[in-house]
Amino acid sequence: MLYFHRCTGRLFLLLLLASFAQGRAQSPESLLAGDDFAAAARAFLARGTRADQLQAGLAWYQADSLTRARTAYQAATRDAAGNLVVDSLTGLALHKLGVICYDEYDDLGAIAYYRQAISVRDQIFSAAHNDRAHSRNNLATCLRFVGQLDSAALTIRQTISIYEQLAAPDTVNWLRSLNELADIALELEDLQLANSSITSSRTLLKAHHRVLPVDAFNSYYLSARIALNFHDYANAIIYANHAIEIAEAAEETGWLADALTALAGAQKRKDEPRAARKSFRRAADILEAREKTGAATPGLPLVYLNLAIISANEDGDFQRALAYCDATDRRLAADEEAMQLELALRRGAILADAGRSPEALAVFNDGLRRLAGTTENSDGLPRPSPDSLTTSNYNEAGRLLAERANLLENSHRTKAALQDYEAYFTLLELLRGRVNSDASRRYLSQNLRLTFDRAIRLYLADEDPATTLASRWRAFELSERAKAYSLLTALQNGRNAMPKREAELRTRIARLERSSSPQSQVLLEAARLQLDRLLAASKKDVAAADFSLDRQDLIAWLKRENTHLLAYHLSRENGFRFHLLPDGGLEVAAVNDPTAVAGSVDAWRTSLTGSAFRRKSLRAPEEQRSLDSSFLSIGRSLARVLLPNGELPERLCIIPDGALNFLPFAALPLADAPLPLDYTRVNYFQDGRELTYAY
Repeated sequence: MLYFHRCTGRLFLLLLLASFAQGRAQSPESLLAGDDFAAAARAFLARGTRADQLQAGLAWYQADSLTRARTAYQAATRDAAGNLVVDSLTGLALHKLGVICYDEYDDLGAIAYYRQAISVRDQIFSAAHNDRAHSRNNLATCLRFVGQLDSAALTIRQTISIYEQLAAPDTVNWLRSLNELADIALELEDLQLANSSITSSRTLLKAHHRVLPVDAFNSYYLSARIALNFHDYANAIIYANHAIEIAEAAEETGWLADALTALAGAQKRKDEPRAARKSFRRAADILEAREKTGAATPGLPLVYLNLAIISANEDGDFQRALAYCDATDRRLAADEEAMQLELALRRGAILADAGRSPEALAVFNDGLRRLAGTTENSDGLPRPSPDSLTTSNYNEAGRLLAERANLLENSHRTKAALQDYEAYFTLLELLRGRVNSDASRRYLSQNLRLTFDRAIRLYLADEDPATTLASRWRAFELSERAKAYSLLTALQNGRNAMPKREAELRTRIARLERSSSPQSQVLLEAARLQLDRLLAASKKDVAAADFSLDRQDLIAWLKRENTHLLAYHLSRENGFRFHLLPDGGLEVAAVNDPTAVAGSVDAWRTSLTGSAFRRKSLRAPEEQRSLDSSFLSIGRSLARVLLPNGELPERLCIIPDGALNFLPFAALPLADAPLPLDYTRVNYFQDGRELTYAY
């Protein structure tokens, strides 16, 4: 404890003179240089100019006296009459006041000061300037922390635009701005913006080597995450390894665990399970060690879940996989809904693969009961009500339903399985209008095709005469929808398909959030209300719309055109041909071994493209004879597998699928012919027929 004694009399006078002498000997600048921050701050305040007030604030800040620093900064913004002075000194003081609020986790206060700093700096510097960019960069960070992502993205883009105009930009903060924009874009699920931002970040990083390790790490770590989103696993591994090198050199275990997790994710998706396990396990070791020190380890449950999946799928070690699930469960809070649902999904799948079906079913049911509006059905199984789900829950609900449906199918509960599949497809339709969302992209992927395939196979297994025709039609409808989603996936790959009106409202909201005028706040609330109504209306419209195939309209068209329809559905394991007749009949036949069919299509196309005809083949006779033989034998085989038996109709519309999209059906040979082939005399599928295609 320090004790202070009051000094009076002659001794006091001598001490006072000594202090004046010491003050003359040491200027505020020298005190600051000697890290005597408190003394320096008092000395600056004693001089009393606005510039000294600013310096005093900087000194108090260095001394961790934020209250005194705030008072000094505020004084630096005013003249003797107490009026705000618009100059660079005020701009810096306001910016520093924002920094203090940021340090105190007062993001709203920081936002207000940064906006004032921007206003002053924009008045002072008419052209691009580092100070204008710096305040915007800090503002964007705070906007992100309060959930105003659209405003944050708009502000950070303005920041980057300013840096791009400067002859001598602040490359450190420019790099941070690019990284920040990439991270925000990931949250907004704007992958193109994220990719362009992080590409610019890496370019800047290579051009300017004098950057802090944390900024270099963020650049490569974000690069790995973005590459993962684009399924560019090779580059994701490269970027993750760069991030690992930086983390190791900086001895930052938290960074290292994050980078290892990104690396493992890329290795896992690149079908390198052993490498993925090693990386995940190393990340787990690091996080477990940090956990023992009391450090936060939010990434550990996700690492454990991935290790559980690898243990079950690659090693068949279900006991260890379930132990990892238990370790995840112990570290999850009850309100971590997304991770709780992910855990239910993974644990249930592992139990199902282990042959513990009743336990797996119980886990899936518990997961679905967590979702709002879940009701028990007549079969005793809970299913979520789509109207009560938020968009963020569609993905988890759908995956749980699909996994449970597969379990029910394997347990020979066909009716219940089909109800789950149908509930899954309903959720899928609710996402049709929101293909820009991450959940939609996960649904609109090849993984959903497997679920369609299972449901189609199950419907076509129906042998009840009373329901067979209806089941065939439902299978045909699902086949068409699956192909439509596959096409939509390709079209939407890497695009942001947000509706124009929604995009306009989000931009308007972002601009209004940056304004502090009372009128702007009124307009802001109105714009937010419009956006809420638009999103609610779009959800209601999608939910109410009928996306099923119009059977009667299709049958009427076939009858009017006297046309037969051949529609194909090829999955990994099963293939089917739907033959719709003008009289409304629907015949279904199996297309066995779709993988072999795809190989035959490739080989047959090679026999076509390998032949080099002008008036005659330019190939050597032996080579051309081999090509002729392949064309005839493979083509005849494909015709037998793909075309209906018996008399073929004169008018046909063909809907191909998978490898059949690349098959010229019209050229299929229908009869044997002598070798070498005279291609003008081959009996082709198109002879005497009118063929059209639909996709």
